[in-house]
Amino acid sequence: MAERLVAVGLLLLLAGCPAGDDDTDMSDHADDDDTAGDDDTAPGLADPGDSCAACFDSGRDHACLLDVAGFPVCWGSNSHGQLDAPDDPLRYLSGGKFHTCAIRMSDIAVCWGNDEAGQASPPEGTFSVVSAGWHHTCGLRTDGTIACWGGGGFGEDSPPAGTFTRLRCGNHFCCALDGSGTPSCWGDDVYGQLQVPPDLSLVSLDAGAFHTCGLRADGTPVCWGFDEYDVETEPEALFVRSGSGGNNQCGITEAGETLCWGANYMGQSTAPAAEFECLSGGYEHMCGLTVLGEMVCWGANNYGQCDTP
Repeated sequence: MAERLVAVGLLLLLAGCPAGDDDTDMSDHADDDDTAGDDDTAPGLADPGDSCAACFDSGRDHACLLDVAGFPVCWGSNSHGQLDAPDDPLRYLSGGKFHTCAIRMSDIAVCWGNDEAGQASPPEGTFSVVSAGWHHTCGLRTDGTIACWGGGGFGEDSPPAGTFTRLRCGNHFCCALDGSGTPSCWGDDVYGQLQVPPDLSLVSLDAGAFHTCGLRADGTPVCWGFDEYDVETEPEALFVRSGSGGNNQCGITEAGETLCWGANYMGQSTAPAAEFECLSGGYEHMCGLTVLGEMVCWGANNYGQCDTP
């Protein structure tokens, strides 16, 4: 297992990513029966579950983070220019297969890297969230509606109408939560990644290569989609945060322990002994930002995706 540390400070206040005062602790919602009315889930606001994770994200074989001034730093594979970030402060990051997208301080979306399907050519308008998939990207506009660009071979560029508060894209699909926490998914369904369990309400959402996971208000996890590596066999634990890898899932418990399940053939589900603030995974690696502001990555390192700067 490859593992590196980088001291990035208790980052990101300037990038809109507070650490240590995060409103996504599931215990905040455990006794709240009216999460749809919470100001944090109003259309046009970024997913409160992204207040830490928005500051870094992993693509297939690369990752990027924002420094204390909001400038991006990227590492790993640069096969298609996915590390060649603009030299501007940003406030939101999302890594795809061979491209990366972000939101500028002006709320304008910007992408770099592979653009063969138009996945790095965002439309005009303002966004609060972007999520990069395999050959497509979707964004949550500041009015709560969703726009998608690139791809299209599986319907991943055709989001549902309405307003949403959270958005995550996998390989050729995406899922989003409406104001009541109800998931809607679209795109490729070859592994059941669109088959949302009935009567489900979530407070957070993650997407892997072919699966989706979320947390209920009480902190219990639920996953659906590709299950060859038992990603749907969730541990009996309560989580305050979670993050998806390609075929695995990790979560941070109420006690601060990180538990991972699913694929582990590259060590991506063998988390180091550290207390993490948030997590993000690539296809065969995971990264986490510790409560001390250190970036730690583990799993596959064939492209330097675990060699944090």
